[in-house]
Amino acid sequence: PSRLRRGGGVKGRILFVAPSAYTRGGLAEWLHRLDPDLRSLGWETVVGLVEGPVHHRPERYVAAHPHDRWVAIPCRTGTDTGRARAVAGAIREADPDLVVSVNIPAALHAVERMGAPADGPRAVMTIHGIQPEIYRDAARFREVLSGVVSTNRLGCRLATRLAGIPERRV
Repeated sequence: PSRLRRGGGVKGRILFVAPSAYTRGGLAEWLHRLDPDLRSLGWETVVGLVEGPVHHRPERYVAAHPHDRWVAIPCRTGTDTGRARAVAGAIREADPDLVVSVNIPAALHAVERMGAPADGPRAVMTIHGIQPEIYRDAARFREVLSGVVSTNRLGCRLATRLAGIPERRV
């Protein structure tokens, strides 16, 4: 049976891995509005907010943008490997069917380290901009990604042309 069939009318569980440094702005508002919409369609959602020593403060973020289910993802080391390990811990705890990276490449690194897509959750990357580093990340993790979601057609085209993501997954 597919992991996406959880029973009780639930389509599956989605873990969004997002920054918590920005309490004002389009990205936070997008996720704030998307979360209840997905729940109304039968998805369980968990918002994983990265936590850091200075700017990333999940409690401050949730005070500005409440979510029913959220977890802090602390990274004590500040390294790429440390971030991937911290996110992998949150993934194991949340047991999602789908991990959605919201400007957090460490989420894709964590899914890759866990052996996905074969043995772990599927991964999706959201693209909310046109900065070159976004497409370098997409290219780096293209074998892990089940899909890419962009807020506009230009982002979709760049995902296929610059990152080499097949059109059917964009």
